[in-house]
Amino acid sequence: MNRLPSIEGWLFPWFVSGVLLFGSIETGNGQVPEGEASVSSLIEVLRSGETQERRDAALALSDRESGSPEIVRALADALGDKDTQVWFHAVTALARFGAESLPAVPALLEGLEGSSRRGANPRWYRSAYALGSMGPGALEELIPALESDVPHVRSGVACALGWLGEDAQPAVSGLVSLLDDSDGSVRQHASETLAKIGDPALCSLRHLIVEPEVQFEVHWALEKMGTVARPLTGPVLELLSESNRDAAATERNADLSIALLRVLIQLDLDPEVHLRAIWPLTAAAKGELRLELTNNVLYLPPELCVPRLIELLGRPDGRDRRWAADLLGHLGEAAVAAVPKLIELATQAPEDEAGAFRDALAHLGPAAADALFNYWSRIEPEKLDPDHWTVQCLGSYGLPVLDKLIAGLGHDRAGVRLAAIYGVRALGSNGRRAVPYLVNSLRSTEALVRAAALSSLVAVARQPDRYRAEILQLLEDEDSGVRRVAVGSVSSLTDLDEIVVDRLEGLLGDEDAGVRLACLQALEKLGGEASGRSARIAALLVEGDPKVRIAVLNALGALGEAPPLALAQISYLAERSSTPVRLAALRSLGRIGTDDPKIVELFRTVVRDSDPSVREAALTGYSTIVGDAAEIVAASLAALEDEAVEIRLAAAANLGEQEEHAVAATGPLIELLEDSQNFSSYFGALRKLPADIGQLEIYVAGMDHSNPAVRAFSCNRLGDLDEHAKPWVEKLENLARNDSYNIVKRSAKGALDNILGRDN
Repeated sequence: MNRLPSIEGWLFPWFVSGVLLFGSIETGNGQVPEGEASVSSLIEVLRSGETQERRDAALALSDRESGSPEIVRALADALGDKDTQVWFHAVTALARFGAESLPAVPALLEGLEGSSRRGANPRWYRSAYALGSMGPGALEELIPALESDVPHVRSGVACALGWLGEDAQPAVSGLVSLLDDSDGSVRQHASETLAKIGDPALCSLRHLIVEPEVQFEVHWALEKMGTVARPLTGPVLELLSESNRDAAATERNADLSIALLRVLIQLDLDPEVHLRAIWPLTAAAKGELRLELTNNVLYLPPELCVPRLIELLGRPDGRDRRWAADLLGHLGEAAVAAVPKLIELATQAPEDEAGAFRDALAHLGPAAADALFNYWSRIEPEKLDPDHWTVQCLGSYGLPVLDKLIAGLGHDRAGVRLAAIYGVRALGSNGRRAVPYLVNSLRSTEALVRAAALSSLVAVARQPDRYRAEILQLLEDEDSGVRRVAVGSVSSLTDLDEIVVDRLEGLLGDEDAGVRLACLQALEKLGGEASGRSARIAALLVEGDPKVRIAVLNALGALGEAPPLALAQISYLAERSSTPVRLAALRSLGRIGTDDPKIVELFRTVVRDSDPSVREAALTGYSTIVGDAAEIVAASLAALEDEAVEIRLAAAANLGEQEEHAVAATGPLIELLEDSQNFSSYFGALRKLPADIGQLEIYVAGMDHSNPAVRAFSCNRLGDLDEHAKPWVEKLENLARNDSYNIVKRSAKGALDNILGRDN
């Protein structure tokens, strides 16, 4: 028999060791044989010794090869010992002695009655294991115990019988009677043991499979039996069909159907039989039943399921279609036959449903690429872009699809070539092997292909500067779309010189507004690299397109310069234009940093604008161009009371930057800390303000603040004031000892060291 794990390492007392070492002892009758003397002494110690002595004696007896009647009786008595280790060694020994331990059955049954099955208490399980280790000989006493009034005993005996396997066949009738027991654990163990008995229990289970009171327990047993239960395939299939004869029955019998589906998987039936049995459920299954049906479908060979799932994609119910798509995605490459239908649904279904079909295509992997290429060959190239869902699919396939994409770069249809280029771009650095083919595509006769190839080349190539000549050449391409992409690619170059900047400046006069806009955005990114070009940039302020004007303003701000006339124009736009343009103008003036009195006055006026976003931009710009710290602090202090949170945050940031000039903001910033959502921003500004004797009362009050960060801040600032803070030493000592937060305790302790001149 298998032996349960035992606790090792216990030391024997000297008297037990002596008996085991010397082999015999003297008795009143003279010399007693060695074995009998050892056993008798150990049994005596087990019955009447001290706790550690009983433990060691039980362990010594459990190490014997077999159990004599005397040993078994002693160990059975030891099951009543109050010490857990004594009990453990006793039950372990009885389990190992197997059939020799049969006299201990009553004691083990009594132990089941008093042991909990829940929690970490091992007595119930180990007692059941010991009973199950005694073999068929225990059946005579175990079978009647199945009728015990105590649920712990019924479940323990049912569990014990499971270790007998087929030898527990005589107990089948008693176990079956427990399948409708009022106790759930009893039902579970009875069901599991019937499964372990296997074939001998099938006859009884056959008659119960349709009994509602015990159906779930019977199905649990059949599931655990696996292929042994295959003779009951007919009744299982018949019951499954009956429980799903219509949609109402399917919903009503969902739990039963779930149990039957779990049985079917374990029966390992002929796949076609299995599929025919479960497919009718797809018409009404939902929730957990749908999930179990999914497990069954994925268990079957894909070649059988894919045609059925493709048919399911044609159902009118969106849930059925999405479920089929999800399953096809899980099947991966094996479901490639479904790609045309999935593409059709992905392009024609409502947007909230199309995602399921696109996800399925993404999960199918590179095997779907050919079908996607076929799709692209039939659509207009103008409808493709890098964000098209088909391109996202390609990107999800990763490196394994690269060879197919490279082949697509040479396709005779422009749509396929374009999609392949975007697909390479989606791979990022994984697409570097396609770089030579992208360079070849730069010479394509189709402008869309040239533009796409350039954008992908820049995104994929490790060193875009190697293709500087190609980029510069395409800046002069006949197609404006290509020129726009080429302009955008300039910012990827690290080797920027006058030639490149001159080319961009020249394109500011391009006939295409999109090219001009792209040039402005590129020059903004270049910033100081484009210094000296502000006049040509500012000339575009006269354009009526707001996007161009905003781009001009952003570019001038990035350069940090603008001609005088342009400054006047920008000031005008900051006062009398649409909100987006006004914001760009104010930010541009702030970045340029001019201290022109008229512009300073403009900011003073606009900082009171009715639009919060305009006030915020004005306040930020004002703090940049005004050289007088007192003015900045005054304006920012006033802005701390603004109703708009973004302005209060901007004001706090300004005050933090002014440091010692803004100590008057200490109190107002502490008040704003009540705004927990923006606490870190306000507190970050507060921490930048140094200690000031004029704020002494605020620091003192801050030691009682509800927020520990404020208490710590106040302690730190008091410490910085040295002897001026001596009147509050007692308060600091109290915080150092009793505050709930370590950060406050440490700050108070540091403040005390500074104030009292102690060496840290």
